[in-house]
Amino acid sequence: MNYTPETELILCCAQLPISSKTVDRIKDILKSRLNWDYLFMLAYKNNITSLFYWQINTIYPEAFPQNILNKFQHIFHTNVKRNIFLTKELLKLLNLFKEHDIPAIPFKGPVLTASVYGNLALRQFLDLDILFHKQDILKARNLLISQGYENAEKLTYEQEIAQLQSPYVKAYTYRHNGLRVTVELHWQLRATYSAFPLDHQSLWERLKPISLFDVTVFHLSPKDELLYLCVHGAGDRWQKLSQICDIAELIRTHQVFDWQEVMEQASRLGCRRRLFLGLFLAKELLGTNLPEQVWQEIQTDSLVKWLAKWVCKMLFHQVGESTKLINKVLFDLGSLERSQDRMRYCIDRSILLIAKKYRLEFSRKYGLPGGK
Repeated sequence: MNYTPETELILCCAQLPISSKTVDRIKDILKSRLNWDYLFMLAYKNNITSLFYWQINTIYPEAFPQNILNKFQHIFHTNVKRNIFLTKELLKLLNLFKEHDIPAIPFKGPVLTASVYGNLALRQFLDLDILFHKQDILKARNLLISQGYENAEKLTYEQEIAQLQSPYVKAYTYRHNGLRVTVELHWQLRATYSAFPLDHQSLWERLKPISLFDVTVFHLSPKDELLYLCVHGAGDRWQKLSQICDIAELIRTHQVFDWQEVMEQASRLGCRRRLFLGLFLAKELLGTNLPEQVWQEIQTDSLVKWLAKWVCKMLFHQVGESTKLINKVLFDLGSLERSQDRMRYCIDRSILLIAKKYRLEFSRKYGLPGGK
């Protein structure tokens, strides 16, 4: 694609570490006339304002208008404070679950940031995600309530029990209004219908340690993290560049992957194309190094390039532009390589749309808030 100078600058600053050649290119771009408000909007929309400020403040801060630099600086410092606070809250909750003999795996958020970026300041996250064995989820939920958290959707206990049995739900969302912290209690990484049948028992056996503020916690292995991030990103249709940054940084910090094993597991799980798409985006947008054999395998899938072009168009379109539902559905279907998964997607999509329609009609009729 032909990128605007603002988009190219965003892509250059989303790379870690930045090569001397890229630094020179950044300085050249900053000498041109830029739409500073559009640049800020792009960074904000793609959830990389903190990373962008870190890079620019190191390379060439004097090239920025002071008011724009101040906006980036404010978000950066606010994010640092918030990330530290959320990380401490996560450690407090993990210790609480440990005291009650409830195994828990934190993922995304603080552990992903610390493990692949090596600096809590460089990634933005809004909530805390914790995975449990399904049989422990209600005990974890009760402990969270004891700490002042409330169900974010105002569901009753009976409704939560029903959610636990639903193939369309994978987590409870709880919020502490005083702390302004949202916690998602997961019993699976993806909803059952999402065509990602990961063996959760073996996942628990492959956990890796990481230190957060001198406290050792266990999180997903690099291989499981990579597959999950690629499936999760495709499920979100790669709405933010930050999701691709996560892939790039994961590969950079864990360079010794058994790529043949990764691709074989992706094939078994039916997410090979979603893996390839994540890797393709990381290489093409952020210059991630991939083994030649892996790159050749990716290029054998003709749909990956089409999907990547669609993602790039959506990443850098103007805020407020909408995407037609049919295009979203075509992207989702295109990201699935197995016919049974595409059929399941169509059935489940229809069920969810019908359920949403009748739920909204019911809520309007009886004056219920939020379509619940």
